[in-house]
Amino acid sequence: NEHVWMSPDGYQYQIQAVMGALIQVTPANEEAYLANGTAYDEQVHEVWKNLPQMNGRPCVLFHDSLASLASDIHMDVKLTLSAEGESGLSAADLAQVEQLAKEHPDLVLLYDTQYPVRYTAIDGLVPAAQVIALETAVVGQGSPSDWLDAMGRNIEKLQKLTGGDTP
Repeated sequence: NEHVWMSPDGYQYQIQAVMGALIQVTPANEEAYLANGTAYDEQVHEVWKNLPQMNGRPCVLFHDSLASLASDIHMDVKLTLSAEGESGLSAADLAQVEQLAKEHPDLVLLYDTQYPVRYTAIDGLVPAAQVIALETAVVGQGSPSDWLDAMGRNIEKLQKLTGGDTP
């Protein structure tokens, strides 16, 4: 999945890869790259530690960009749909979500905020607290903390599902 950065673990691998590539290109700056990369990696590790664990809670993803994160927090992905583009979801897709909502009262619907499409008829099948739009940190303010800030907001939203518990 090309959205590996949504997994703090996967993102840490990316940090290491970028750090290694920078060192190869400009070895004279190795010390600075290692210091900066290590400091940032530690911040990402803190995010990892704060992710609430969902212990197999069922969910529907409305974009595959959320698959890595759902796996990291131990959600049981029942269905992944693509809510991007103009075509939207088919009636069969919507019927599948409706059936899952009937089978799993604790079903969580996870949307990707970069796609504004929402399915209010589907959202209404579960309590409002179980409909969550997560940030994939695709865009930001150009700050080094954009990913950390987005993941912090995502953690706050996810903690509401667990009553505020963290691992």
